[in-house]
Amino acid sequence: MQNMRIDFAKIKAPCVQKAVKLSTEQLKTLRYLPDEFLPAQKIGSYEDFLKKIRTVYGKIGLKRLIKKCKNYELGYGNYSRVYGIPGVDDYVLKVNHKTKLGLFNKVPPLEKLKNDLYAYNFGQKIATNRHGVSVLLKTEGKPYSLPNWIDFYNSAETEGNYRIKNIDAEYFLNENLSRVAKFPQESFDRFAKKVYFLQKVANRYIDFYNPNNLLVDYRNKEFNIIDVGSAAGYPVPFHFYRDMVSPFVDSYFKNDILKALSPDKFAEFFRYEDMIVEKCRKAALKCGLAK
Repeated sequence: MQNMRIDFAKIKAPCVQKAVKLSTEQLKTLRYLPDEFLPAQKIGSYEDFLKKIRTVYGKIGLKRLIKKCKNYELGYGNYSRVYGIPGVDDYVLKVNHKTKLGLFNKVPPLEKLKNDLYAYNFGQKIATNRHGVSVLLKTEGKPYSLPNWIDFYNSAETEGNYRIKNIDAEYFLNENLSRVAKFPQESFDRFAKKVYFLQKVANRYIDFYNPNNLLVDYRNKEFNIIDVGSAAGYPVPFHFYRDMVSPFVDSYFKNDILKALSPDKFAEFFRYEDMIVEKCRKAALKCGLAK
């Protein structure tokens, strides 16, 4: 196929991105300088993706690659689905629902994107065909909050009948809230530094309206952020609850979850919430985020 052919002999080894350039006034407001966020190791690149695809699949076209990934869905939202790539562990494909893969449908080739989020793996795009297909860095962790959260959300927005039940609320309490509340303070400190990088250095908006944009790596006790948006042109001031606490308690459905819980579980819910709030507050203070 034409759309993914490349002369691999001419590919240079991926290099570490240079830190973003900030004005003198911006630098005065930073607790950490951009250079402090340079990664100790490479976090992936378009060139690395192409090499791994070529190793596993040879000269495969983008349409065929998508079809091979169809049975490896990792998640979905209102506009797209994310697929794992068999044999390639470091990257995933994000495909718009409207992308057609029929015999006579053309799927334009990929093109490389600049990685401005050089310091961490935020599941950022490294390539796109600008027609609904993107390659993202694969981020470790389990999506937070309720299974089928997007279905609950769509139902709530359209006054549908998809309601949170006691079994859903119990799942949230036992599998999410109680477990992350027991993470060590260091986990929340690292989380705060990622928030700091996104807002203070990269000027990105954190979309925790959907708490599943927080992936929890329970094995390594790590919080990973995905689906960050550009805040170019306007500042996004840090808001303690929105940018740190909100996803842990699923602010959008918090009241619905509490209504679905039995009364004897209320104290347990609020106890874990208080633990998380305190750890987030300490982490924010250490990182220079909280007032």
